[in-house]
Amino acid sequence: KANYTERLKRLQSNEINMAVFTIDALIKSSAELGDTPATIVALLDETRGADAMIAYKSTVPSIDAINTDKMKIVLTPNSPSETLARVVISHFGLRNLQSKPFEECADADAVFRDFRQSKLTDQKVFVLWEPYVSKALENPNVHVLVDSSRFRGYIVDVLVVNRDYLVAN
Repeated sequence: KANYTERLKRLQSNEINMAVFTIDALIKSSAELGDTPATIVALLDETRGADAMIAYKSTVPSIDAINTDKMKIVLTPNSPSETLARVVISHFGLRNLQSKPFEECADADAVFRDFRQSKLTDQKVFVLWEPYVSKALENPNVHVLVDSSRFRGYIVDVLVVNRDYLVAN
């Protein structure tokens, strides 16, 4: 469910000993928690297209169309979708967005529900991961603006271990 902060708290409390994070989510969650209770012990995977920014073709035909203060980026915070959104904003120099362009949803299910309830004319893009991307693309009015295959080294999954458990084992 991409609740990385809760996952890190469970590691901190010794409720779990190991977990999977993206590197960026581990750093951000550790900063929010004010503690680093876990250590990276293995690189598992790098996303290569599984995360994508989607939109209605008629309203947002290209990345450049995002660059307006009316646009909202719907995503799951502290997740690969937030990372992808931030990379896209930086890489494409989207400077005309609002200072807080994100519309945060609890998880990918909620982002997908928001997408399903949106209108063709809504000034929104949605950042999802599989299988939600494929489900959204079943609508012929929707397209992928950009996906994680365009950016190497940003969304990397790692295995982390609770520090106490690592020392003891």
